[in-house]
Amino acid sequence: MAERCGDWKGLSLCCVVAAILIVDKLMHRFLRLTRSFLDVSPLRKAFTGLSLLAITYFLSSAIAEQAVDVLNPREPILRFTAAAITATLLFWVWEEILEVSRTHRLLFIALAGILIILALHHEVTWAMAAADDAGKKIETDEARNCKNEVVALRDRATMRKLYSTLTVASPKPPEVTNRQPEIPKPRPHEEPQSPLPETPVQLSAKFYNPQAPSIVVSNPSDHVVENVNYGIVLFRTADLSFFSFSTQTIGYVKPQTSSATYVMPTTPASSEGNAQLADGDELTGSVSVDCPKCKIQTYIIHFVWAHSGWFFESQQKAGYIVPKDMSKDGRAKYIQLLTSDMFAKERTEIVPKQP
Repeated sequence: MAERCGDWKGLSLCCVVAAILIVDKLMHRFLRLTRSFLDVSPLRKAFTGLSLLAITYFLSSAIAEQAVDVLNPREPILRFTAAAITATLLFWVWEEILEVSRTHRLLFIALAGILIILALHHEVTWAMAAADDAGKKIETDEARNCKNEVVALRDRATMRKLYSTLTVASPKPPEVTNRQPEIPKPRPHEEPQSPLPETPVQLSAKFYNPQAPSIVVSNPSDHVVENVNYGIVLFRTADLSFFSFSTQTIGYVKPQTSSATYVMPTTPASSEGNAQLADGDELTGSVSVDCPKCKIQTYIIHFVWAHSGWFFESQQKAGYIVPKDMSKDGRAKYIQLLTSDMFAKERTEIVPKQP
């Protein structure tokens, strides 16, 4: 091209001249349009200004609505349509004063109409695609949630099955084999027991401070509960020995309150083998919380003695939870079940002190 125009200087000169002619032509048309605008009536000027503001508002609000909620295409489509109608009205008002031929005016309006139709078609296509994508996402999320629920139900069923297979609820701790059985003393008179209320109170408990284990019992009812007591049985992981601690009495707990913090016993009342609990011993067992007018509440509890621990509420609420098979193998399976990850989500850590 440089050879045909002579040289680069000639080419540059041609471009500058062309630009000047084009700008001059555009400026001439712009000035003519400006004069035409100044010559029109105030009503037409006002309509033009309001139309330009309306078109800008409708377009900006439609884009904003589209960005905020892809699942509701109705508002963006209505706003885009309003902008297109306003633009068409503006073109119709001004085509009377445009100094071009009738053919050019009709062609301009036809092209504007085609562009409006294409824009609306784009909005409808976008809305359908967005709705389809959102529907697929919802279906995927629902399928994932359904799968998680199925897995949770399966795990819960497996947990119940293992729980009922390896454990049993006992109102009293099992007897230690090397302990002499106690001979019950006859009682000349049986004191009548007061009947249980229609809705027995369901107490709850929390445990604190693994260095010196303590318990706090809460009474959610509107009545005072008396003669609250708790007991604990533990199995040591190292040698599978069994430890039973004496039942402790709290006394009473007022309505809608919690008891004071009671330090739990650390010396077993009965045990197998070495009864001394050493620092770092791993112990797993259950705690039973009860009162004459209460439902028995049972907790599974685990200690790394003097270091850490956790507890969770047991599904079985009939006293202590002990191995169904009290042999060494049965105790090992009992500890393995209760400390498995199956109950990880239900555990509450035993923190150093009450908040």
